Amino acid sequence: MLPNSDKYLPSTETENLFRLDKNVAHNIRDFRAFDEDKQIIKALISFFAFNLQHDLFGYGKLDPSEFAKLMGYSPNYLRSKHPNPACLKDMSKKEIEKIYKSQENYPDHKEYRIFDSVLENALYILRYNRVRYTSKGTTFQLNGENLTKISLDEVQFLTELSIVFKTTQSGQTKVIYTYKLADSFINNISNYYLKSNKNSLKMLRKPGLDELYLYLKNLITTFALQDTHRGFSSFKLLCDLAYINIENPPDRKKKLSQAFQKINEKTELDVCLNWHKDGSSKYAYTPEIEYSHEQISEIKNGSSIREERATIFMQNLRYELTQAYRRDVFVNDLGQSIEPELLLKWMQDKNHNELSIYFDLAVIKTYKKLPDWHWKTKGNFFNSLKVAKTLSAALQF
Repeated sequence: MLPNSDKYLPSTETENLFRLDKNVAHNIRDFRAFDEDKQIIKALISFFAFNLQHDLFGYGKLDPSEFAKLMGYSPNYLRSKHPNPACLKDMSKKEIEKIYKSQENYPDHKEYRIFDSVLENALYILRYNRVRYTSKGTTFQLNGENLTKISLDEVQFLTELSIVFKTTQSGQTKVIYTYKLADSFINNISNYYLKSNKNSLKMLRKPGLDELYLYLKNLITTFALQDTHRGFSSFKLLCDLAYINIENPPDRKKKLSQAFQKINEKTELDVCLNWHKDGSSKYAYTPEIEYSHEQISEIKNGSSIREERATIFMQNLRYELTQAYRRDVFVNDLGQSIEPELLLKWMQDKNHNELSIYFDLAVIKTYKKLPDWHWKTKGNFFNSLKVAKTLSAALQF
């Protein structure tokens, strides 16, 4: 049985926390293939994961000003023209002039939009380029009434991308982007993830320590599963993750120690970097990473698996319901946000057989199958829905 679902909805204490696909952390250096676009691409991926968990009513919509505020970017920078837009690759000068002329003639028509700003270029890459993973990835796919684990060599994060032009109350045109995430990414947010902090990533992006941070967040989970709080790592790997390219080993060692100190100062992590001699080596250049016992205990003895699954189930149920609502009500205008009271009315008017499909999908995507208890829980959901006056009340069952 599920615990009281309302208890496990996002709170102000956890408003910056989110689950990130482990494949991204495992293969974070693969994003360097995008050169100057790598940082904003990584920020977008974090935004997609964060938005999926914290703003289900607005999921699938990216407002540039909200993205800028949430992820710490200047709106002017996001709007600035990219020097080499991916959408213009392999086009002749004449072809480029022609499509820019069309955009000039029809500025508010998405058919003629050229994705040439810094933000648009990153979105375009995530829609039409695949990220190839150096380390084989893992994901889950729906197989009847089960979620099956499969391997993954590459991923295309967005399967749909469009632009919506909105007219504000002042009569100005506002640009909104709508998108659809790949199922592999969505399923991993529920089943193959590490817990990250949005603000930590934002603060570490400029000093170039976000990749090292994700490595350390991933490592602490591994240590907790191995029932240890310390372990050796690679000097070369850690320096690479921290973008330390100094040749002199003592200077690299000093710089890496400073990187760990900065991560401790700016994030929730409390990690110590120790140094040991390797065999007959004269100098101590073998790094050992050590976490506090408190951090390891928090991971091992924090919220139980049952409680965490309940949180994820409620998010998956809201996702399935809101996506179905969008398909039914908004049709081609996916840039709209959902009003909770209208969603509730739609749910109460909907055929139970159809709602049952969405409920079962949420269960499968959370528990990888349909457990025996799901029948009783689904009955509780419909009983709650029948008398509910608010959406929040409908989802307390």
